[in-house]
Amino acid sequence: MYGYSLTVADIDPSFTLGGIARQRQLVLKQLEEEGVLTLNKELTLPEPSNRIAVISSPTAAGYEDFRDQLLKNKPGLVFYTRLFPAVMQGERSEASIIAALEKIFHYRDLFDAVAIIRGGGATSDLSCFDSYGVAVHVAQFPLPVVSGIGHERDITVLDMVAHTRAKTPTAVAEFFINDTWKTFSDLIALQDRVVSASETIAMKEENLLFSLSKEVIHQSMRLLQKETAGMQQIMETMRHALKRHLLQQYHLMENREQFVRMISPGNVLRRGYTLTLKDGKIITSLQDLGVDDIIETRFRDGTSFSRVTGLHSSDNPPEKKQA
Repeated sequence: MYGYSLTVADIDPSFTLGGIARQRQLVLKQLEEEGVLTLNKELTLPEPSNRIAVISSPTAAGYEDFRDQLLKNKPGLVFYTRLFPAVMQGERSEASIIAALEKIFHYRDLFDAVAIIRGGGATSDLSCFDSYGVAVHVAQFPLPVVSGIGHERDITVLDMVAHTRAKTPTAVAEFFINDTWKTFSDLIALQDRVVSASETIAMKEENLLFSLSKEVIHQSMRLLQKETAGMQQIMETMRHALKRHLLQQYHLMENREQFVRMISPGNVLRRGYTLTLKDGKIITSLQDLGVDDIIETRFRDGTSFSRVTGLHSSDNPPEKKQA
């Protein structure tokens, strides 16, 4: 208007930093009032945490640094990562990051943690990481979130609500490497302790078993000696008992033999008795005889033969033969 013109060569964003800081405080206060500010920090990071869902731009140098660091880790640990692409700066970044979180939520059982990473950039490009929308989703996310958005001096609201903050994507990768290696180191140490304790227990049990086996052998020998002595005593007792029994049986047989001799027909005849036989059989009853039977009578000094002419018992009168 007056012949003057103004050319803007550059804008110093420092004049807006005060406003950004106030906005951060307002968001943090709102999250605190809602009781969600520290929810993600209170989650326990799984051991190991080697299944990582990554939110980043697929073309970002920071994402490549992150993957390269994980792939070339010195311990040789294996990591499974899956990229959920998102716009990491500009007007669409907030909605894009929230959408990526919602996708991960559906596959949450497949992951141990979430990494939100991006390479450097201007401080003014961090506005989406100070937004209430991103912060409230991260704060309430069921998996631990690790942030690494490439700024060492500026701490965003996302950094404050995330489980762990790392300065750069490479630092995020190192965090997972160190944490996973610590888990494996602890497992190896535990394994060594278990092996050592097992060897100690095995040696102790082996010594105890050896002592018990010696005691068993000793007790077995004592028991065998005792049982052997007992068996010998039983055998001796049985031998004496058998000898007495045989002697008793011998005397009994002698007595029976003497009795048999005493009642033998020869001895009976010598004492003045006679034997009556019919057909070679000794007659012991009147009923064994009939009239006209021929009977044999043996005496001490000879034998006579007779014919039965009559039979008489104490109950019946004499029977006489008819002429």
